[in-house]
Amino acid sequence: MRQHHRPGEQCFIDYAGMTVPVTDPGMGELRAAQIFVAVLGA
Repeated sequence: MRQHHRPGEQCFIDYAGMTVPVTDPGMGELRAAQIFVAVLGA
């Protein structure tokens, strides 16, 4: 899908797939985190 715009004019955002496990170093608690991605199109 080709999109026509000037470089830096549009920002594309999304979440990157599955959650990743993150361990809290202070409590030792395991939590699920989502990875957020933002890209300026050129």
